[in-house]
Amino acid sequence: MKEKRARVFAWMQYPESTPDDWLEILEDIRIPVAISPLHDKDVDTETGEVKKPHYHCICDFEGKKSVAQIIEMLEPLDIKHVEIVNSKASYMRYLCHLDDPDKYQYPTSEIKALGGIVIDLARVITKEERSRILKDMTSFIRKERVRELEKLMEFIEINILDDWFDVATNSHTMYLTKLIASVRHSGVNSDKLEDRREE
Repeated sequence: MKEKRARVFAWMQYPESTPDDWLEILEDIRIPVAISPLHDKDVDTETGEVKKPHYHCICDFEGKKSVAQIIEMLEPLDIKHVEIVNSKASYMRYLCHLDDPDKYQYPTSEIKALGGIVIDLARVITKEERSRILKDMTSFIRKERVRELEKLMEFIEINILDDWFDVATNSHTMYLTKLIASVRHSGVNSDKLEDRREE
């Protein structure tokens, strides 16, 4: 059976069994990788004990590779287990537990990026935050009678609303387009846009 191939992989790195120059090693072998802050406050839900400190690492290649190829590349770090990642965005959020408020929240500012991997921190928002942002945008579109998507994007750009930009372009474009079309066809003229979003 042919081995499954993918572009995005992840593994765990334990400081106690990691060379001191492991970041330099990763740079030398040119792996595009994002590394979490040190997870030293994770608690085992069954025992209540603090887990062994570790890092979560995710790599993203332009072309597909096999698990065996990744393990071979990571041989200098003695990595034995690598898993395929189905959702890069979700795993990026997992680097700091941003979608799991019951776990310790690590600072996103401590994520390390090597080898040219792209980390879009504007996309690192929780499901609850995304829902709130979408409600704010819906309210804004209806109150301001926004009739074109271009006008909404102009407003977002002028006011530097990175969180709104993320929702508008990465997850709810179709919904927003249909909502704006509905406003446009309602026959009500669009007023001048003003920032009336509640803080």
